[in-house]
Amino acid sequence: MKVNTVPLSKIVSALESGGRPPGGIVAGEGEVFSLGGEHLNEYGGFDLSNKRFIPRAFYEQMKRGVVQPRDILIVKDGATTGKVSYVGENLPYSPCAINEHLFRLAVDDKVADSAYVFYYLLSPKGNREILQDFHGATVGGISQRFGEKVYVPLPPLPEQKRIAAILAKADRLRRLRRYARELSDTYLQSVFLEMFGDPVTNPMGWEVLPLTSLS
Repeated sequence: MKVNTVPLSKIVSALESGGRPPGGIVAGEGEVFSLGGEHLNEYGGFDLSNKRFIPRAFYEQMKRGVVQPRDILIVKDGATTGKVSYVGENLPYSPCAINEHLFRLAVDDKVADSAYVFYYLLSPKGNREILQDFHGATVGGISQRFGEKVYVPLPPLPEQKRIAAILAKADRLRRLRRYARELSDTYLQSVFLEMFGDPVTNPMGWEVLPLTSLS
């Protein structure tokens, strides 16, 4: 099968950043979730524990940065520049917008599958290509022209969808394994504390000795 490699910029239907209300965002105020760089995790998903909202009136007058299903979000500046996440079923807030630190990228679905393109950008190779556009020292970032430096291998659309489905399944398994490890660590810690108590406060009143004295 012949696979064409095309610049990302050739298959993009939208590439834009968002914004925030004048005066910034006040914690606890607003009705529409505002996504920033801190909300994108390293696995291509979201960490929404730090909730930030904008007023609905501001959201309704936004001309750019309104999040849509199947969007690819990319951190455009700061320490996590190049981090990407995919807007799928794992985003519980709707409507939703992005702030000025993210790019919202949509692809032309007549030639490219958005999930396939996302997995390419998430890969080490794709991420390196994104960061080729990185510039600046103190607070560096990428420009809207980064897509000219990213070259996506583009098989026929049905094949893209098949590959994306396989990668999505593998991604779910990876998340399940990570959750199982975290659950195991939490369980082991709780069992230790139940048996021995907190070693800092030593509620059992046990004698504490340096490890070297036991040799």
